[in-house]
Amino acid sequence: MMRYIKINFLAVILLLSCGNLLADSWPLFRGDAALNGIAAGEIPAEPELKWTVGLEGTIMTGIVADEKHAFVVSEEGTLRALTLNDGSTSWEFTAENTVKSTPAITDDAVYFGDEGGKLYRLNKADGKQIWSIETEGEIVSSVNFYKGYLLFGSYDQYVYCLEKETGNVVWKIETDGYVNATPAIVGDKALIAGCDGFLRVIDIAEGVESQTIEIGAYVGASPAVIGDIAYVGTYDNRVVAINYVEGKMLWSYEHPKRKFPFYASASVTESLVLAAGRDKMLHALNRESGESVWTHRMRARIDASPIVIGSKVLIAAKSGEIVALNTTDGEVVWEFDTGAGVGSTPAFVQGKLLVATEDGSVFCFGS
Repeated sequence: MMRYIKINFLAVILLLSCGNLLADSWPLFRGDAALNGIAAGEIPAEPELKWTVGLEGTIMTGIVADEKHAFVVSEEGTLRALTLNDGSTSWEFTAENTVKSTPAITDDAVYFGDEGGKLYRLNKADGKQIWSIETEGEIVSSVNFYKGYLLFGSYDQYVYCLEKETGNVVWKIETDGYVNATPAIVGDKALIAGCDGFLRVIDIAEGVESQTIEIGAYVGASPAVIGDIAYVGTYDNRVVAINYVEGKMLWSYEHPKRKFPFYASASVTESLVLAAGRDKMLHALNRESGESVWTHRMRARIDASPIVIGSKVLIAAKSGEIVALNTTDGEVVWEFDTGAGVGSTPAFVQGKLLVATEDGSVFCFGS
């Protein structure tokens, strides 16, 4: 009897562990609040195409998903909730203007912005609008969450903090340029870079800047944060590491020959910074030193941010190719050609890989 109890107890522990490895959601542009681009679980050795659907419009924004639905928005402004099992549309909502903002989801709501400067909150169950607020500039930034608040940037040069439930403005902080990036949130701090060439560290509770650190270049990418260090690519062809607590730059990487901007946001593991550039390359950098560990070249530029799934990193390019590489050595372990350019950051949830293309197709791969 004791042996039976021990075996079943072990089985429960293993079952719980496996459940934790299959993330229930990919709720934000980069998966989590620190914007590291790290997914739970492991991509299958030979992913199978489970379904594909063709939607009207161009898809350039990232996919987010929970355990039931993938949420995909077209540049023309239609947000759709696709059933994760077969890709069928559960509901759709059309914004007043075109959309370049990746949605963000909570248990009961979906948030996204449009080019007219409007931010929407929808009921996640049926797509009905709950509220909207207007800024004075285009919203490309995705939303991030902190307790009962949400944060995002606007092309009106402000970083906003709103109450999630009401949309009321708690505070807004002015910058010196467009805010394209999504704010990373670590503890009670928000970190955001923008077109003014600064990394700003904001105390969320107080709504004040605690650090303003000069990067020295236009930034369209969102920072990825581990501990006290933020990693971000720039439009002057560099990837930089910044200690945001001490307010100093630790290292700056630039390829010796290929001088192209980094528009995609980096993924960061315990040992690597994985940054995709418009030089058609994924750069794996030593997280401590910024030195190149390996690179992988695609057929076209990479605007979709990479995501790390277990021991693999997944990248997608404007050529339409999707590639999974070993993070240790950059060896290709799987590839697929979608037949259309990919500018949308993929998502990984419940063991399923979701990729959208610029011609409006959505692909779902699984085991």
